[in-house]
Amino acid sequence: MTGATATAVLDASPDEVSRVLADPRTYDGVVVGSRRIRWFDARWPDVGTRFHHNVGFGPMVIRDHSEVLEQDLPRRLRLEVRVRPLGRAEVDFRMTPEQDGTRVDITETPTSGLLSATWSPPVAAVTRWRNRRVLDRLEKLARERAHIAALG
Repeated sequence: MTGATATAVLDASPDEVSRVLADPRTYDGVVVGSRRIRWFDARWPDVGTRFHHNVGFGPMVIRDHSEVLEQDLPRRLRLEVRVRPLGRAEVDFRMTPEQDGTRVDITETPTSGLLSATWSPPVAAVTRWRNRRVLDRLEKLARERAHIAALG
């Protein structure tokens, strides 16, 4: 199955972007639909580690977890995201230095459940739109953290 890819060049270095992705506490502010990070492995983002999250919109909330499948920061982070009973998806963050910033590609591919059964061009388009918002939030947080670090 082909995933949906969103791409942007962020005004932040690969290290600044990676520091955000390496901190599971940031995902509720970066990922659209994430409400709260309940718990995370102290070794995150080592392969096999997890963070437990609440996701949802409106009154619907799903409690599940995401797990690191592959980690080569500041170049790549690949996760399995679970939102059962809706299913699972792989989310692949790839970072490449570009001029004074970082090109980030997010590819989201459903792997099971209703997420994969209903995957279609319109669903992929909505997923790309949502992940473009993720990239906007990721850039904002990476820049804020870099500014704070520069101050002190």
